[in-house]
Amino acid sequence: MATGVKEGQQYVVDGAIFKCQYGSTPCQIMAISNQKVTAQNKPIVTDKDVTFMIPTAPFVTCSQSKQVPPTCVYANGIWKTKTTVQHGDQNAIVEKSEMICPVCQGKIECIFPGQVQSVSVPELAEFKIETLSNFPLALVVTPPAKNKEDKEKEVSKVYHVSASKTQVRSDEIITLHALDKAKNELKPYDIVNWAVTTRKKTEETVKGKTVSKECIDKLTLIKKVCTPFNISFHEPGIYYIEGGSDNMANKYSVLKTGQQLIGDKYPPFYVNCKAVVEVLCGNSITGIKKVGDKKAISDTDTVYVKQGGSAVFTPEFKLDYNPDFEQLKCSVTKQNGEGVVDGDYKFDEGGHSLTLIPSSAEVDYRITFSLYKKTDETIEETPMSEMGIHVHSYNEAVLYAYVPGVSKSSANGNTTLRRPGDTLIFTVKQKDGKAENLDKIVWNVKKDGKLFEKDIKGEMILYKFKEEGVYTIEADLKGTLLSNGGVKGDVLTNFDEESANPENKNVLVLDEVDKRLVNEEGKESSAKSINGENHKERIITHKLKISRNEVTGVRLGATNGKRYVGVRYTIDPSFLFGDATYRDERNNVVYTCEGADAYCLKRGIFLASKPGDYIVKATLNGKECKSQPFTIQDATFSKWEFCDSEKKKISYIGRNMTFGINASVPAWGQTSVDEKKNNKEITVSIFCKNKAIQTFKTKLDEAGSFHIDNIDVEKDIIANAKNTVSFDGIQDLIITFVVNDYPSKIVKGLSISKVGHGLVSTKTNLTVKTKPFIDGYFADKNGKKLLKIISYDNEAFVRIQALNIEKDLVRKMKLRVYENKSGKDPIVYEYDKEIVLNKLGIAEVQIPINKDGIKKEDHGDSNLPRLFYFRLMESTDDNIFDFSKWPLVDGLYEMFVYPKSLRDVYNFDINQNSSSIKEEAENKRQGKNHDSDLLDMTRSYIYQLKIGSPEKDNKDYVNTYNNLAPVVVGEDWEKGEKKEEKECRCPRCMEPAEDMEVRLKKIFPKTNVAKEIAEAYCEFQYKLRMDSCWIKAAFFSNGVIESNIGRDGIPKTEGGSYTRERLEDIKPSKIFKGKWKNGKWVSDTNKKGERIYKSDSIKAQLDDIFKKTGKEKEKAIFSFMYAGENGNGNYESGDGWKYRGGSYTQITHKNAYSKVKKILESVGYENVGELNADSFEGNIRLAVAASMAFFKYKHGNMHALCDGVIKHDDINFDAPDSYEDVKLIEKAFNVVGNDVKYKSSFTIEKKDSKGGKVSFKMNHQGKMLFFKDVAYDAFQLKDCECNKVDVGDSGMITFHIYSNGRIEKHYPDDITDDKHYRYVYHPDSGEGYEVAVRKIQKNVPNFVSCEKIKEGDLSKEIKGAEEISGYYKPGVDGEHIYAHYDKNNEIDYVVCDGHLDGKDENRIIYKYKTDKKKIELVRMDEVDESKGEHDQDGLLYFYQPGKVFIYYRIIMDKTQRYYADAIQFAAFIGILAHYGHSKLNSIPENFTPYTIKTITKTDKITKKSITEEGKIPNDKYGRTGMGNTDIMGIGYPSVSHRQGMAFDYSYGTKADDKILIEGAKMFGFRKRNLNCGYEKEHIREGCYSIPGHETHIHMGPMNDSSATLEEAYEDTMDSHGKTEIYREVNKKA
Repeated sequence: MATGVKEGQQYVVDGAIFKCQYGSTPCQIMAISNQKVTAQNKPIVTDKDVTFMIPTAPFVTCSQSKQVPPTCVYANGIWKTKTTVQHGDQNAIVEKSEMICPVCQGKIECIFPGQVQSVSVPELAEFKIETLSNFPLALVVTPPAKNKEDKEKEVSKVYHVSASKTQVRSDEIITLHALDKAKNELKPYDIVNWAVTTRKKTEETVKGKTVSKECIDKLTLIKKVCTPFNISFHEPGIYYIEGGSDNMANKYSVLKTGQQLIGDKYPPFYVNCKAVVEVLCGNSITGIKKVGDKKAISDTDTVYVKQGGSAVFTPEFKLDYNPDFEQLKCSVTKQNGEGVVDGDYKFDEGGHSLTLIPSSAEVDYRITFSLYKKTDETIEETPMSEMGIHVHSYNEAVLYAYVPGVSKSSANGNTTLRRPGDTLIFTVKQKDGKAENLDKIVWNVKKDGKLFEKDIKGEMILYKFKEEGVYTIEADLKGTLLSNGGVKGDVLTNFDEESANPENKNVLVLDEVDKRLVNEEGKESSAKSINGENHKERIITHKLKISRNEVTGVRLGATNGKRYVGVRYTIDPSFLFGDATYRDERNNVVYTCEGADAYCLKRGIFLASKPGDYIVKATLNGKECKSQPFTIQDATFSKWEFCDSEKKKISYIGRNMTFGINASVPAWGQTSVDEKKNNKEITVSIFCKNKAIQTFKTKLDEAGSFHIDNIDVEKDIIANAKNTVSFDGIQDLIITFVVNDYPSKIVKGLSISKVGHGLVSTKTNLTVKTKPFIDGYFADKNGKKLLKIISYDNEAFVRIQALNIEKDLVRKMKLRVYENKSGKDPIVYEYDKEIVLNKLGIAEVQIPINKDGIKKEDHGDSNLPRLFYFRLMESTDDNIFDFSKWPLVDGLYEMFVYPKSLRDVYNFDINQNSSSIKEEAENKRQGKNHDSDLLDMTRSYIYQLKIGSPEKDNKDYVNTYNNLAPVVVGEDWEKGEKKEEKECRCPRCMEPAEDMEVRLKKIFPKTNVAKEIAEAYCEFQYKLRMDSCWIKAAFFSNGVIESNIGRDGIPKTEGGSYTRERLEDIKPSKIFKGKWKNGKWVSDTNKKGERIYKSDSIKAQLDDIFKKTGKEKEKAIFSFMYAGENGNGNYESGDGWKYRGGSYTQITHKNAYSKVKKILESVGYENVGELNADSFEGNIRLAVAASMAFFKYKHGNMHALCDGVIKHDDINFDAPDSYEDVKLIEKAFNVVGNDVKYKSSFTIEKKDSKGGKVSFKMNHQGKMLFFKDVAYDAFQLKDCECNKVDVGDSGMITFHIYSNGRIEKHYPDDITDDKHYRYVYHPDSGEGYEVAVRKIQKNVPNFVSCEKIKEGDLSKEIKGAEEISGYYKPGVDGEHIYAHYDKNNEIDYVVCDGHLDGKDENRIIYKYKTDKKKIELVRMDEVDESKGEHDQDGLLYFYQPGKVFIYYRIIMDKTQRYYADAIQFAAFIGILAHYGHSKLNSIPENFTPYTIKTITKTDKITKKSITEEGKIPNDKYGRTGMGNTDIMGIGYPSVSHRQGMAFDYSYGTKADDKILIEGAKMFGFRKRNLNCGYEKEHIREGCYSIPGHETHIHMGPMNDSSATLEEAYEDTMDSHGKTEIYREVNKKA
């Protein structure tokens, strides 16, 4: 290894692997410029080297390229010089060096530097190179002297070793020198071996006594390097280093870690060749000295410095101060943290010293030196070492300043800092107590260096400070016996001769009682009294600062270095007044933030949802203080896996075994502001088939890691699975684990589980094998899968895992290795011993290479590698296996073969096929048609064991292979084009039922059914679009008031004996004559003012009803009240009683119950049965679900009406100006229920402005007050994040389409791309997939009407119009379009003329008029820019196996309607995804939208047959159709396709079309806008049959009006019935 100057980095050598951030495949670099300086016999790469092994398109593809296909266009990259290391006259490339692609500006970085560390210890045979990160060593490569001999040099003898330092910092370079007998350093071309060990002390009990012993902890042997030798260590500790010859190296090679260090057989072997180095975490401050003193200052000492004098203090360090590794800072405050007066100290950072110059006496200072760790240019925020001292200023005579009523001798000394408006007393005291003639003192006050008040005489003065500034109080002691101690200098200022402001009101004149404190002569001039040659020696001063408090520093949490998205950090301000800061001042600090997340600050807490650079600003009293810039990075997991007992990752486990869970999220190691989470206890549940089968409690460690071990497969998994899920004990179980009670939920790569509602990785599963199972592969010595081409000098192993197989049977298994050759493949090796499995069911067998079996001399002349595969064979017929299913090979049954897809590829040449392989692999990655046979052959080749030619120079072949292998099989190299995203949702919106239950107990304090309510709500909230905190709060506020449920959680049916007066008030239009006026029924009255009944029979009927008593009267009232309404029968039918108000939302009327039942059935509620008012008794689940469904029946767009709209403080019925706000809010509460007079036992404990109880008379008013006073806090609406914008990192407006039929349009704070819309589909409430990005067609005319034109009127209509030529394709959607322009050259109308199907009788002429407004459209299909506008594939396609399938192909030869309204297109995606979901189980996982087939056709000119390859679309699982509208938004020949508001689908089977129509209705398409044909075969349930639809199903517009969906959305705020599916987030931005 080689090291950079500072960081211990490796030099990059020939063949190192680099990756471009925009490329899909890594590539190796070539060292051309330098052949002299080498590392491990490989030339070092310099900044002149810019050529890769594959010179053209080295990184295969480029995501920034606009070519089709997007081929890599790299050419002559540019190295960033500051990332290189100067080596003589060259700049060497090291691990962290960066290159920039000059074409696309992609960053190209090293992922493997090309050097391999040598480790030589027998017991570390499986010691992985990665573990060297715990013991990092780095070498400096020295250019060897010219040597004529090419043969390998012998290792030199070493007699002495010296080290440049014996104490160093972590990662600091130490230079080791190897010396000869004369103690001269060896020559640069001499080579030396070095051994490095660490030690540990252990204890053991021997014969009852505890004995300590010292053992080897870690050992690394580094062979054959030059001297001098540079090395650095990362981990702190004591390192023992020894240099020497091969003899020394051999002695170390037989050592074992853990061996006790006793005797001469243990290191050091040669004492003179040993160096001991202590590595420290960092430097530290060991003491502070006053310059001139020899002894450091103790913590308990107080240093005294005279007022006006000075003292210099310097820190002492453990190590020599090095500005490359640390930075020294110093602070000076008073003991309580108050700031000191400007000018009292000076800090010299370069000289590491602080000079203190006290301007006042009796001040207690705290001087603190802090040492910060520095990495590159980054300085840690928390000091690694800190030390402080106490300093006290003194004088013979002291001018005291103190607050009236407070002792002069406070803990902080003399007063030097106060606020404007404060009053202070100033007095003078002599140290020796001589206090004569104090009334002769003359006082002067200076502000900011200028005389402010003068000649005030008296023993003391009382002074009120009104203005901010630095004040100097002077006391002239000339008339007294006091002295200032003889201090001279600028600290004691001269009096200014300028006169003071006579009108200044700062001097407070005391009343008669205290007048003795002020000398009456104080107002006289003091000019004469201050003359004298010893003037300065007789003046004493005191300096203080008058200032409003301000923030002097801002820190973010008690953390060092990394901060993460999703973690809460406290904002920790420091103040000018330190501990004397008032609570109000702390509360008045206004925090703002610069950064990617504008909403990251809440109540003194920083919580970022986006990574990026941030600055927190704190403002107090108009003064702003900024924090140091800090970076928030994505929270990620370093481990999230199932593991074996050795903590190694596993994918399979067998019966009668144990396993563990190993996970680490560094962000979770940081302390949370939530005290409940500081104990770091989490819950880990194992899930199988969406149900928890086992749960564990554990704690996170300081690194955010946890480990659970000894999970028993039989007891914890299989036994519980039998009781919990459908499991017969035979089939395999696939389990995953879910973590709850986590410190933060935003972790990249983890998502909120739909079951368990905790964090889960969809890629982490463990398969519990219950039946016999065998797996295996070729492996290297570390157990890693061996894919590279090896030499005859390398080692190879067969690694086998056998689960659930009896040991006796395992012993009978035979391992055979075959060579893949022409003809019959020979057995080259057969393992003749028993295969012994370890406790994990694993066995490793080494294959003898260059020995018996696989010999170098058998390679032959071929320059291609030899290929090998292996078989596990069994000869015994045993009941465990069905041998009849296995092939009989060479007289034995083949139990397992590797590779599993074995192919005859012995003569497969990678070089000859490389271009084809790359192309086909890229096609597969992009979901295009590809040659699967070629890729299968390549995979088989890669997985077989490959041994390269010993004689041929196969470097080019190996390089080509190494570049191709990751493209074909390397999952880590693949870059999916469609990006998976996580929904940015509030954690409480979709919280688990147990969390919601706690909230419901605040809504229903008398309930015992909160759990049942919560479980029912959580079960259906997503399907019924009621999934946000705001909606829940509004829903239960509606329920409490509507159902009059007394807050016990039990739903009540409508009942009670109404009075006749109340019944007549509720139903006046049913009973009295009159008319509707302004939405209210106004009854006719007689002369007496009595309302007039509609008929005598109605009056008689009411008379009869109110003669009844008890239940009969109650039934009669409701039968009359609701008779004949909304599906109810007449009075005699009793429907009014049967379908009276029921459940939480008072569902009323037969039709409503019927529709609610259908909605429940559509979302999976089984066995609803007949639904009426009495159905809910004793059935909480049904009551909750039906009430939620009632909102959907009412078409309430609850997300648009509730989420962030209902402002808490706007619910105010007393404020006259709140009317409009209340009317807006009320819309969320009038979706269900009439705003009738309200009568309830429920009372909100609230007082109005006059002290009386608030009362309300109307239903909706009651709902709003309950929402404000109860539900708002219960559901934590202040903290709800449902309106958080989610546009990924695109900077585009993004449409989120949910599988429950909801669409959200998210506006980023900063729209960086306004030319495209982005569409993300969510198959459930969590993860989303970027389905499409579409270019916006702007400024499209808005055609608002269409009328048919007679043929005879055509000439008149097109007079003065301009025909737009080349617009229509001949025979497609008509032939002609004429545009008429107004005087502003804007289209007024267009006339479209065409013959449908080419038939004269089907000629249609339409005139489309505009309103001069403009609209936007998007292209429906994916555009191939290499093709023309009309030559596209016409395909909208996205496939995520098991998740999402979207397929729609526009029939391009029959239409040009390729465009759609942007919002309607979002709904279109949702409909197709809903339809595609029904096909997921039948679609092949390797599905491609096209099949390549050979097509024979006749050339139109030559009439000859032409054979060519063509694309055949795979329409089987998707839909086709005639699109939506054209690029101008006309949609001819349709009337309703204008504005891009309707879609056409070709007919499918009736079953398929039913699913399609269900999806349309889910996304807001009503039956009136769903049309099919009249013919029997075209009639579809849920559609209206309309002429002209013989070839297609028509869908649209989405809502009932022809207005755009945005207009419908705006109408939502006036009438909730327009559209229920759409809302916009952050539109104001």
